[in-house]
Order: sequence, then C-alpha cells, then structure tokens
Amino acid sequence: MGTGAGLAWAGVRHRPGPWLLLALGTALAALMPLAAAGLQERAAVAVVQQAVSAVPEPARGVLAVTTRDLRGAELASVSARVDAGLAQAGLPVPTQALAYRALSLQGTDAAVGALDRLPDDVALTSGRLPTACSPTACEVLVVSTSTGSTPDLAAPARDLGLVVTGTATLREPRLVGLGLVAPGQPLLLGSDPAAMADLASLTLYGRNLAWFTPLDAAVVTDRGAGAFTAALDRVAAEVNLVAGPLNVTWPDGVVLDAAARAQASTGRFTVLGVGAGALQLGFCLVLAAARRPAQRQHGTLLTRRGARPAQVLGVAALQTAMAVVVGLVVGTAAGTALVAVLVRGGPDPSAGALHALASTWPVVLGLGLAAVLGSVLLAAGPAARPATLRLALTAVVLLAGGLAVLALVRPSDDPRAPLPVAALVGLTLAAGLLGALLWTPVVAALARGGRRGAAPLTRVALLTTRRPLLPSVTAGFLAAALATAFLAGAWSASTHRSAEDRAAALVPLDVRVTPSTQVRQPASVVDPERLTGLGPGVVVAPVTSTVVSAFAGASGATALPLTGLDPDVLPLVQRWSAVTGSSTSAAEVADLLRTPASPSPGPTVPAGTRRLVLEVRGLDADVTLGLWVAGPDGQERRVRLAQRGEEAYADLPAGPALAVRALEIGESADHLTRRQHGIGEGSTDRPLPAGTLHLGAVHADGTAVAWSWSGWGADSVTVAPEAAGGSPGLSARYQIRDARAVLLPSWIPVAQRPVLPVAVDAETAARAGARGTFGLTVDQTTQPVRVVAVLPRMPTLPSRFVVADRSAVAALVDRTAPGTGPVAQVWVATPAADAQAVHDELTASASAATLTYRTDVAQALGQDPVTTGFVALLGAAGVVALLLGLVAVVGGVRGDRELAAADLFALEVDGVEPRALRRVLLTRAALVLVVGLPLGLLSGAGLAAAAARLLGTGPDGRPTTPPLQVVLAAAPTAVVLVAAVVGTVLAAVLTAATSLRERGPTAPELDLR
Repeated sequence: MGTGAGLAWAGVRHRPGPWLLLALGTALAALMPLAAAGLQERAAVAVVQQAVSAVPEPARGVLAVTTRDLRGAELASVSARVDAGLAQAGLPVPTQALAYRALSLQGTDAAVGALDRLPDDVALTSGRLPTACSPTACEVLVVSTSTGSTPDLAAPARDLGLVVTGTATLREPRLVGLGLVAPGQPLLLGSDPAAMADLASLTLYGRNLAWFTPLDAAVVTDRGAGAFTAALDRVAAEVNLVAGPLNVTWPDGVVLDAAARAQASTGRFTVLGVGAGALQLGFCLVLAAARRPAQRQHGTLLTRRGARPAQVLGVAALQTAMAVVVGLVVGTAAGTALVAVLVRGGPDPSAGALHALASTWPVVLGLGLAAVLGSVLLAAGPAARPATLRLALTAVVLLAGGLAVLALVRPSDDPRAPLPVAALVGLTLAAGLLGALLWTPVVAALARGGRRGAAPLTRVALLTTRRPLLPSVTAGFLAAALATAFLAGAWSASTHRSAEDRAAALVPLDVRVTPSTQVRQPASVVDPERLTGLGPGVVVAPVTSTVVSAFAGASGATALPLTGLDPDVLPLVQRWSAVTGSSTSAAEVADLLRTPASPSPGPTVPAGTRRLVLEVRGLDADVTLGLWVAGPDGQERRVRLAQRGEEAYADLPAGPALAVRALEIGESADHLTRRQHGIGEGSTDRPLPAGTLHLGAVHADGTAVAWSWSGWGADSVTVAPEAAGGSPGLSARYQIRDARAVLLPSWIPVAQRPVLPVAVDAETAARAGARGTFGLTVDQTTQPVRVVAVLPRMPTLPSRFVVADRSAVAALVDRTAPGTGPVAQVWVATPAADAQAVHDELTASASAATLTYRTDVAQALGQDPVTTGFVALLGAAGVVALLLGLVAVVGGVRGDRELAAADLFALEVDGVEPRALRRVLLTRAALVLVVGLPLGLLSGAGLAAAAARLLGTGPDGRPTTPPLQVVLAAAPTAVVLVAAVVGTVLAAVLTAATSLRERGPTAPELDLR
C-alpha cells in the first residue's frame, strides 16, 4: 500500500463514523434509481393486469373465428392448429363452437349452434343433454341466455332437423360476450360442432366456426403484451396459409394501451429516480461541510511535511472514494434485491432485477462520481470568495426556475415527456440552494440584532459568521428534504381526491346501470319499487337521452344530446362542484330547471291488468293503434292495440301500474306498402291515411278504468269532445303525414307552450348569446329553450350537452315521437346502511347490464399502478431525506461543538456558564430550522401546485376530468409537517442538552492525523 493510500486508510480507521455516514448517504443515493426502475417494472406488470381484469368477464376472452365452411379432416386440421397456437401463447384449451346466424322460428328469433363442452357451459333445467348428431338429425337443448322464460321451440326445431332433448340456462358468458350469438335470444345448442356442421338441413345457412378461451391477466404479463400479441398473430397467420380466413380477436386495444402507457412512464420514473438519488447526495455534502475544518488542518500538516497540494487533495479523494465505493456496492446490492421483491409478481423477478441494474448502472456510477467530486471539493477544495459562490448558486437557482417556468408555460400531456419531472427535480434543487443562500441575510439580520445589545445573539452571530458553511448546507438540505416529503404527502392526497372526483364523474350517485351486450335498455332490469322499498333513502333516477338539433337553420346548427333528469336528483350528485366545475350549487340548478307539473296528467293502467280494451269506432285496416305507457322505471314502451269489431285491445303481463303517455295512430304496413308501390310504379301520387276515430270508455279486465279524454290533443289531429255510449269520449280527425299522428293526454297548443329551462355547456351558452334563448328541434317540431345554468361539465355526458327536467323532455318528445327518448342509464343513490341490500338486489336482477359502483371506481383509480408507484418513490425519497435531515441536525450540533471548541473554551474561561453555551448551540441549531423548515414547507406547497399542472394526467395519459386539484391540508401533509418539526426540534434539543457536560472547561483537541 502506497504512502497516500496508507494515510487515507489511517484517517478512515481513526474516525470511521463520518465515513460510515458518507457510505450510508451514497448507498441511499444508489438505491433510489434502482427503486425507481423496480417500481416502474412493477407498474408495467400491474397496469396490464388491471386492464385485463377491468374487461367485463363476458368479453374477457380470446376468440378465433372463421366463416369458412370447414368439415371433416380439414376441420380437424384447423382445430389442431388453433389449439396448438393458443397453447403456445399460454392459453388453456379452447372451447370449439359452431354458431349459425339467427333464424326465425315461428316468429321467435333464435340462434342454432353447438359447443364441444356443452355439459360444462350450460345448467340443465329439464330433460337430458344431447348426445346424438347425424347428417339428418341433431339433438339440441333449448338454452336461455336471459332470466326470462324459455320458449317452446320443439315444433319449429323439427323442421330444421333438430330434436329438442331438454332446456337449460347458459353458464358460459363468453358465447354472448364475444359476439358469437346475439344477447337475449334463445339458443338451440348441440354438443358436437363437427357433426352439426354436416347437418343437411342447415347447409344453406350462414355460420361461424369459432374457438374461444378465457383470458388470464397472468398469461399476458408472463409473456409481455407485445409477445402475447405476436403469438396470437402467428395463430391467424399459420391457419390463413392453409384454410383462411381466420380472425383472432381479444381485448387488445385496452391491454396494449395500458402496456404502452406503462412503458411511456419509464422516462418519468428514471428522472425521478435520478432526482431522488441526487437529493440523498445533499446529505453527503452536509458531511463534507462538517469535515472541512479538520480536512484543512490535516492538509496543513501534510504540506508542512513536504506534501504537494495535489498529494493532499489525493489523500482526501482516496478517503472519500473508499466510503463512496462501499456505499455504491451496498446500495446497488440492496437496490437489486429490492427490485426483485418489487417485481416478484412478474414473470421472472431475477431477470427483472438484472434488467433494472443494467438500465441504471450508468446513473448509479454517475451519482457515485458526483458524491466523490462534491465531497472532495467541499471538504478539501480551495476556498471560494463568498460573492462568487453566491453568484454561482443564484445562477443555478435561476436555471432550475427557468426550466420549471418553461414546463409550466407549455405543459405536456405526453406521459413519456421527462421535462415535467425534471422541472420538479430542478425546483427541489432550487429550494435547497435557496436555503443555503438565505443563510447570509438571516445571519446578517441576527448580527444587527446582536449589536443592539442581545448578548446571546452576539455569541450566535459570532460563531455563525466565522463558520457559515455547515449550517447553510444543513439548512438547504433540510429545506429540500421537507419539500420533497411534503410534495409526496400533498400528491398522495391530491391523487386520492382526484380518484374520488373522477369516480363521481363516472357514477354521479352510488350506482350506475348502463347497457351491455346482453341488456340494451337498463331500465328493463331495474325494479324501482323493489329498490326504494329496501330503505327510505334509496333513490332510483332514470336518465333519458335523445339527440336533437340545436340552432336549426343557422350556420351553427348542430346535433346535441338532450338529457332528461329529475331536478330533485341533482343535489344528490356526489362532489357536485368538482365534477361540474360550477360555483352554482346543485340545489340552485335544480330549482332553475324544475318545470310545473302537468295540469292534466294522463290516465293510469291499473297494476295487474292482463287485458286492456278501448272502445273505438272508425278504425280500419289502413291504420294501427298503439298506446305508449311508462312503468316505474320511466322507460316508455309501445303497447299495440289489436282491432276486434268496435274495440281495440292489448294483452299485458299483469305488471305494475303504467302511466299512459300517448296514443299513436300509425299507418299500417299493408297500406304503406301499397302506397309506396303505387307511387314507385306509377306516375301519380297516392293518398295518405286519413279518417276520424271515435274514442270511448276503457276497461281493464272487464272493469271500467278512470279514464278522462279531457285535455287530450295533438299537433296534427283535430279533436273534439263527444259522448260515446253515455260516457264522455273524444272525436279525433287525423291525417298521417309523417308515419304517425300522436294524441297526448296533456296537450298544450303551440302558442301556449312555455319556454323550456335548460342547463348547457359553456360553448352552447356562448352560441345562444346574451339573450340565452335558442330552439331545439325534435322531429320537425321546434321548442324554444332558455339557458338558466351554464355548467362547464356534466357527469356521464359529453363535452356539449343540454339538460332539462325529465318530465318536460318526455312531454317534448312524446308530442311527435314517443319512445325516442329512452332511458339511457339509471342512477341509484343509497345510504350506507342500505348499500349491501341494494347491491344484492341489483346483482340478482340487473347483473346482465353493466353495473358500476362509485366506490369501486374510486378504489380502482386510486390504485392505478403508475400513480401509486410514482407516489411511493416520491414518498420514499422524502422520508429517507427527512431521516437523513434529522441525522444532519444532530451532526450539525455536534459539529458546531467540535468546530467551535476553541471559541466555546474561551467563552467558558471568561466566565460564561455551560448552560448559557448550550443555549448558544441550541439557538444556532434553531436558526437552521428557522431557515430550513419554513422554506421547505413553502417549497413543498409550490411543488405540489406545479405537479398538479405538470403531471395532472389520468391513467390513460390524458388530462383528468375533472381536473386534478391540489390538496395541501390533508392527513399525509399533516403527518409530514408534524414529523419534520417535532423530529428536528427534538433532535436539536436533545443533542444540545447533552453537550458541554464535562466537569470543567476542555481545551480543544488538535488532531492532525
């Protein structure tokens, strides 16, 4: 070992404490980039798993389908290729299915097909499973795909060579979810697709031959989304070479988008990892500042003994390098192990750890070099002029601030852009440097106070002005550490709130029921009476929607969705201000939208009615009658009235009471066909249907219904009251001009119709102008509306919308086109006490529709792997930095005790009591906290505000809706602030209180080794 190396080792061995702390700081700095890589890899796996799991179970599968008529050996060969290809992709053995296009069997649309795993895919309800299938006859089950009754299709099935052996319900949701058969249709299913393909009676019908299998998230993540996609592409390519076309489909869009988003976040994780590592290097600089006086004494001694300045600097560099190398080795080993733990849910944790190490070793090596250079320059480098040093630090602060301003002025929505994270790292660095720069003016103010006669302040100023390096670096590091920890707490609280806001935007109340592949009208599976009967606080709110034309006839004419919503529901919308962006309360908007009730509501069909009979004269074969009714769910349905003499009747399912909305007079199919053929084949026009109907009493199951024709009318029908059979009736003279004429029970003449109050988006409101009125055209009828509220956003609606009272929207639509304003979704509000009961009821009755629960959505959004990984890395960096900040505070007090030993000895010899000197040390430590803590708090708040603008994107990488709001006052930030203040104050008090406890004044030690 050379002389220089021997001297370096002797110095490290004599006082190992500072060098062990330097190794610790370096190890933590090396650990951070590896932790960032591990968190990014874990997020990449988790985000794909989450994307696959989010796909509804019926659609969560892989489907290989061909329209080619494969049979015999060719079918067996293709099936073997598909099975082998899916197995190579890691998927289980698929189910083979044959599905014919829907057929009409005596008026019932049904699908015919076969499943090779029929016993596992259906639940037998009667009869036995089919076993035989020949070219002349195949045994099948009648399988129901819905909760309704199974129709009797045995007779029409025989005409197709199908022998029904029993009935069953479908247990395999993917048959419908993957689109092989239409939802709601009964199925005739055999058990042998290959044999049914040879059935002679079905030869001329179109068919799909398919293989489908469940999609497991673990399979995708084990192979990687890209490799899994390539494996499925190979299946299609190999089959298409010999017997195409074969299409392989799966939810590749959402899965590949999720994988791409996770990959795109790599740049941000990398930059944050580098920034977190650089933050830990601040602790190394604190240690270097504490070593500088001793290092200068050691250098002076070596110089006197003939050492050149380069040799002195070399000894200092060797000592630092020893500690840094040890720290790098320990940190790299610990970081690699941490990565293996973080990615243990992935395909190969060891490979993931090695990949993280391979991608981060240049960063780790660069941090090690920075630790050596920074520590050597600060501990043993030449002294710089204070003005020059302040100028250099100010330039760095301005550079970091300029980077942040550039990112804030032009924020990027691209999740791959590293500039936003780099700007946050730069702002954190600027906070630390600003803390060091503020030391001089604070000390100057302290010195001025000391000159006015405050003896303790004079002593503190004396010590501070003579040795400012250590406290200024400590204050700066403490400010940067607190800023990072506070940012982590604020960002965690902000993302949690954003998840709640976005969940409320998707599910405004507690549950949202929307259409699915099996249910097209959500109101058909929701029973409002049963739900509201579960508890007094349960509210069921149907939401209707129809497309209307706004500003018709003008250059700005556009189609807008007209949404009908009960105004009383608006105050129940969760997080109203956040999801709408409006300062107007929900109650105020509800009051503005509310319209007066109809003065003459329509009649009601009694509950339990099985046959409804209407007395009518003048009805002929040229026209049809239909009664539009609405149940408790608000969904309008047309009941066709069949003619029988001077009556029109309809058979009903004995359900709940029905509110009558309209009576429709339509052109019959036969008359329409004759009229159109006459026009098309000749050169003259044909008359439209016209006549007069005389409407009388109405009976339900033979009992007269309280039915008044008073107030009925129509835009295109001339009505007059008359007596029919001794009871008040109605004469209706009609001419059908546009497919139908509609009679309404509460008709209002055009001239008397009030202006409809609406709430609209900002763009529509601006188009309406200062008057705030415009027209909505529904089926060639224009309704004037007035804007009473402008909402930047409305939950579940597109960016442009028109919202009005649901009853008024129904009346508007029913005037000309009943039923064209369907219930597009159902909102359900439930108190916490009734939540489980509502959940169970909806699961039992509406599980075929899409059920979305607000709490589940909030939980899923809050657990987004990329966001949680980012918060975890930020929090780890801040917590570790705060812990090192506590060590720095303790080391700063002890360093002050050692560095100012001569000054303290002189003061104690002059008669100053040790108790007063301990107060001096404590006051000096408090001065560090007074500069570092407030600056760190303010910087953390600024970082949080900047992060909301720079990183305010959702899991898809696009800006969140509603926008992310900064949350500063929250439990995480309170914990960070209390821990920082209490921890540092206690550390300073305890360290100062244990100092200067010797029996008498102790002369300072001169250690020149």
